[in-house]
Amino acid sequence: MKTLNDYFLEYDESNRLYQSDYETIREKRDLILKELKEDENVSVSFSPIVLGSAKLLTGVKYEDGNYDIDCGIRMNIKKSEIQNYSAKECKDSVYNAMKKYRDPKYNTKCITAVYYRENEPLFHIDFPVFAYDSENEIYYLADGKASDGVEWIRSYPEELLEYLTLPNDDYRRIIRLLKIWNFYAFKSKKKHSKAPSVALSFETRKWFEQNTYSSDLEALISIATRLKNRISGENICMTNPFDGSNIFYKMNGDKDCVSIFSEQLDNFISRLNEAKNANVSSIHNACEKLKKVFPGFPEAEKEKTEESFGTNARYA
Repeated sequence: MKTLNDYFLEYDESNRLYQSDYETIREKRDLILKELKEDENVSVSFSPIVLGSAKLLTGVKYEDGNYDIDCGIRMNIKKSEIQNYSAKECKDSVYNAMKKYRDPKYNTKCITAVYYRENEPLFHIDFPVFAYDSENEIYYLADGKASDGVEWIRSYPEELLEYLTLPNDDYRRIIRLLKIWNFYAFKSKKKHSKAPSVALSFETRKWFEQNTYSSDLEALISIATRLKNRISGENICMTNPFDGSNIFYKMNGDKDCVSIFSEQLDNFISRLNEAKNANVSSIHNACEKLKKVFPGFPEAEKEKTEESFGTNARYA
């Protein structure tokens, strides 16, 4: 007989991204990298580094299909020489080279190439631009928008990846489940009311450091509660241990966003607890509860009541 966790596994398998799903987007990424290497305006040699969910194996097939891949552009600039290179000029050179063949977006942390199908976003590739001293393994991110000023800031992408990489299927699945909830719960809400994906990964990583996994439901309830406890008044804080920044800095810029996030977390925790209580007597009812926060969650067969074995057998 299936357990509730079997249904979580089934749900994850149908919603996760596999390496084969990235084949097309990797081809597009490699084409852009080739163009950058051939562009005379990108005068500093560079090497790529795969970042984010594609590296961590925590990618999700969202309803709108707009998944992404993160690929860092590591420009070979020594720490001792970084003052000789303008962060804006380096970032602009990548943007302008990409602009020759497509319509990239100049974001604070990266340059983004968006690909469409029938005028709807299909997937996108984020290219953060780094100054990278390979001898000392030191990174600086070209941070800022062209209109506001771009500066080099110390960055730790490899340390972040190493910390968030855990060879544990349960760990990666919980992150994917949280990302699915995060997408659907906030798809019609204010832009920055949704949790940054890295925050969900951080909280899950912390939880697995301190707890023994027993089931997806128990882990989700606990991690969602931990996120709720980070909210204090109109702010929420989660410190990046590598650079000291607050991962929720965008959400804190709008008190309404923090309030929305708090309300959605309360609803999430409540629904999960309803499923937990229902699971005591009926996996079918537990799955029905979970559909309210995980659209398309599998439907379990209805359990037979005690009368099932009598002459008037019926289903609950």
